[in-house]
Amino acid sequence: AKAIKDECEGELAVAMPLLEAALQALNTLTKADITEVKSMKNPPAAVKVVMEAVCQMLQVKPKKVNDPANPSRRIDDYWSPSQALLGESGFMAKLQEYDKDNIPPAIIAAVRPYIDKPEFAPEVVQKASKA
Repeated sequence: AKAIKDECEGELAVAMPLLEAALQALNTLTKADITEVKSMKNPPAAVKVVMEAVCQMLQVKPKKVNDPANPSRRIDDYWSPSQALLGESGFMAKLQEYDKDNIPPAIIAAVRPYIDKPEFAPEVVQKASKA
């Protein structure tokens, strides 16, 4: 149990500065920024990655779609659910009020792989879209 606790605390030490940076960026967003992202038919990879992570944190399930590379396979698509999430009137408040001090370990584990993706870096996301 102590090893698990130490591992979680180590992951939190990495994630917390990213979360704080994300919260600061969130405070600069306008409704127009959100509308711009929501209206994207095929958003840049950085936008998709960030919204996938947001879906993971808010426990929004992906939509199963045919894999464009292999139509006989189904893959998880987070963009449709992301657009619905972006359209919610309380979306910004939901993010701002997120209980970052009590994130369940399963959600931390689900979000962890996103942190290591190059397109998740704030400077890359900012180039892709202000929002």
